[in-house]
Amino acid sequence: MRSIKKMDIKEINNMDIYREKEHWWIKTRFLYLDRAISKLGSRPFTLLEIGSGTGQNLSYLSNDSEYRDQLVEAIGVDISLPDGFSRNDLSSKVSMTKEMPEKSKQFDVMVVMDVIEHVDHPKELLKDWLQYLKPNGILLITVPAFQSLWSNHDVLLGHRRRYTRKSLESEVDSLPLVKVYNRYAFSFVFPIVWLVRKMLKKESAETDLKLPAKWINAILYFHGWLESQIGGDFFIGTSVVGIFRKK
Repeated sequence: MRSIKKMDIKEINNMDIYREKEHWWIKTRFLYLDRAISKLGSRPFTLLEIGSGTGQNLSYLSNDSEYRDQLVEAIGVDISLPDGFSRNDLSSKVSMTKEMPEKSKQFDVMVVMDVIEHVDHPKELLKDWLQYLKPNGILLITVPAFQSLWSNHDVLLGHRRRYTRKSLESEVDSLPLVKVYNRYAFSFVFPIVWLVRKMLKKESAETDLKLPAKWINAILYFHGWLESQIGGDFFIGTSVVGIFRKK
């Protein structure tokens, strides 16, 4: 596994790791994680997350997901984990490591959230990682959207590119995957993000991810939840969410 500078590790000092699950953006992403798992139906499942960062998805799966009782095993892999890093809110079914599993091990769900924008050859990595996904297994990919939103935020996080729905599909078009879902997310904040990042041209040594005031956080999460439930074909967004099934 090549070196991946995962967003969450870069932002590990921005907020308490046990409070980050309250952030509206992270909470909204959990909705898409559950959406991906739902494609398996109501059966037990195993999950591998590549680029698991500080483990917020694993914590959500342990404690809050509607599918937590169906979870048999979840492994989060992130080679950028600081030495000695741990969190105490993971169930006994869940583990975090710097090492990829044995190549003979396969999973029902693979999660690759905000990872492939950090690497030079994402298609090669995805092809390699697919060996860990069972036939008919589900792959969830999220990436930042639209090069027009490129800013100092991307530079600080070590991004190589931002995506469109079409360019995300082009990364997987030669792989044994069938598209299940491919949509823009966070369309409701696109104008604000564009204004802040492009018009104001804010330069900072810190990234954007901070926990806002409680009432602002609640309003933004409501809009994120509503957008995920509507499931419309939005033409803009700050992220692309892709769900694919392995042939």
